[in-house]
Amino acid sequence: MTGHDEPSGDAADRTFATMFAPVSAVRIETVGIIALCLAAAMGRLSDYELVAQSGPVFAPITEGTAALEKGEIAQALVYLVKIRCRAAACERIGLESAARFERWAEVARHAIETPVEAQAMTVAAYAAYRSGQTGLAHSALERALELNPDLVDARAYLDAIERAVPAEEVQPVGAERF
Repeated sequence: MTGHDEPSGDAADRTFATMFAPVSAVRIETVGIIALCLAAAMGRLSDYELVAQSGPVFAPITEGTAALEKGEIAQALVYLVKIRCRAAACERIGLESAARFERWAEVARHAIETPVEAQAMTVAAYAAYRSGQTGLAHSALERALELNPDLVDARAYLDAIERAVPAEEVQPVGAERF
């Protein structure tokens, strides 16, 4: 962990639990099924095509200010299944972007208890890290890796946090150019 002014230890875990508590009243119950079906179908598209298609889907989250609609969140979650699309989402997150973190945290809350929870937590954690909330990012990445230990991007971000690498030096994993 780094020495940023933020909760650590138990306080960070409590903040994490509060921030990513399930949104039962507005939960997208079918997003897991949709994500799995579309992920299978996306195997027919190249990574280049998927990343190109993800840009307009991620724009309302990273650039918008209006309340996110369920359909926008569901579409974003579908693309987060692929690492290159997660990298494209992370590339849209700048430094000191607390508002972007809040929006990605909202997306992650809607993914709780779905097959894409770990992927959504990874992007939300990257946004938290970039906005200076290292303790929260650490907790979210640990949770993502509990759910899916094969997420190389989550592992890399957690490693960077544990080695106290400044957020501005950590580039999105999977963003290799085509």
